[in-house]
Amino acid sequence: MNKYIFTFGCGQKLAGFCQPIYAKDYTTARQRMVDIHGSNWSMSYTEEEWEAAKEKLRSIMFPVEKELEPIKVYEEDKPGKEQPNG
Repeated sequence: MNKYIFTFGCGQKLAGFCQPIYAKDYTTARQRMVDIHGSNWSMSYTEEEWEAAKEKLRSIMFPVEKELEPIKVYEEDKPGKEQPNG
């Protein structure tokens, strides 16, 4: 599984948090993000991209250290169905 990180922008309910999602690919991770949070999020990153993005965000004093509980999406998950974490 690959790790993808989705962030929430300024003024959003979860601003300063990020949502890690483990999935086979970006499309699957993004769909789960939309299923759970709708369009109320800002950016998406691969695990590698996230490391560089955190440094940029810190440089403008935007908090990025708070992670929501990771979500894991398995092959057998049905679209639109939220799975328990873990």
